[in-house]
Amino acid sequence: MPEALSYPEGIPEEVISVLTACAESLLRELDVADLPAPLRPLKRFNPRRLGTATARATLRRVALDAGPFRSRIEERVGERYSDVAEALRQGTVLPDGPADQLAACCLALGPDYWQEPLRAALARLGNVALAQEEAASARCQAKLRDELESVRSRMRDDLAKAEGRRKRFQEEAEELSSKVRSLQADLRRESRISREAEGSVRTAEAAREAAEEREGRETRRLKAGLDAAREEVLRLKSELEASHRVERDLREERAAAPPAEVTGALGDIESAVRALREHLEPGRFQEERIKAEDMPRRNSKSRESAPSGSQRGRTRRRVPRGVDEDDPGSLELIASMPNAWVLVDGYNVTKHPEGFAGVPLEAQRTRLVALLESFRRRTGAEVEVVFDGQGPLAPGVARPVVRGIRVVFTEAGESADAYLMRRVRELDPDLPVAVVSADREVRDAAEIAGANLARPPALLRSERR
Repeated sequence: MPEALSYPEGIPEEVISVLTACAESLLRELDVADLPAPLRPLKRFNPRRLGTATARATLRRVALDAGPFRSRIEERVGERYSDVAEALRQGTVLPDGPADQLAACCLALGPDYWQEPLRAALARLGNVALAQEEAASARCQAKLRDELESVRSRMRDDLAKAEGRRKRFQEEAEELSSKVRSLQADLRRESRISREAEGSVRTAEAAREAAEEREGRETRRLKAGLDAAREEVLRLKSELEASHRVERDLREERAAAPPAEVTGALGDIESAVRALREHLEPGRFQEERIKAEDMPRRNSKSRESAPSGSQRGRTRRRVPRGVDEDDPGSLELIASMPNAWVLVDGYNVTKHPEGFAGVPLEAQRTRLVALLESFRRRTGAEVEVVFDGQGPLAPGVARPVVRGIRVVFTEAGESADAYLMRRVRELDPDLPVAVVSADREVRDAAEIAGANLARPPALLRSERR
């Protein structure tokens, strides 16, 4: 490396930056082989990377080094600032122009120009810098004065506001002190009331505990009575179920037993069953007893008023108000009456949306008969179900031994609807009859004949009660 030139001390960085700018322009123009070794890696740098601190330091060092590249920098300075360089070579008077350019030209022209011309250029540069600093200082002082005045004005405003807040806070403090004294008086009064209330609470608590003790004793007594009543109800229900079973067995054996013996036994059993039902549910059979007492008078009047040879009319049984034909309670009320009959339109019930339409016909019949068996055990009614077409028996033949349910398959040419309408007319008009069907024609005919009506949901939902 060539030795660095011994420049005079105190050369400003602004002057050196002029030489560095000339070295950077040569870096862009010359080939890599014409560049000094330190500058060759910078040849690949873009302008952004040349602006980094490392690249600028390398350009500065090369610009101050002696050697062949120094002469290229001097030539570039002479070319870029040719008027200033020429004036320095020819005259003794320092030419006009920027002071940093004059100083850079003095450095580039060699040691002969480092004395008086360089010192004059540096002095001019210092004067310019001093003037700039003085102007900047004056601007800064004016700005500081303005800011100081603004701060003083804000401080005066803040002091005025603070004084207003102090006075307001003092007034609020006095008001709060007055409120505190009032609250202390209220607190003393409330403390006295609280002590009196605590005494009342203790008295009320003692009375409540005594009442709870009395209620506990009464609850235990009532619970013991309720348990005894439940046991009695269970015993009566057990007797009722046993009576149902005996009644069912006797009815199934009625065909084989002598008529007089069967009639007497059934009368005794029905009387016992009815007594048990009235004991368990007295309100349910009150209306039935009234109707039973009025029935002979109504039948006598009907027979006296009816023409000779005409058929007696059936009286439709009443049900409680608000009970519709889909309510299982309405159907069970009719079926629980003495000697009641329930006629069921078989497939009309099984194919109802709440029925068993999703299974084969044989399975539909089996499930319906099982449902009717449970219904018959609960109510004691005579149940007859009719299906269209031929089944396992001869057409039109009743089958009373299918778990206590009469199952009928209609004859060829007769529908289940026609059979039901005929069957309602054939039954004794003094007997309660309920027809379970959603068919309009069957319902109209049954209603004209005086039978009670029920829709399929009343039967299908009865098992869930």
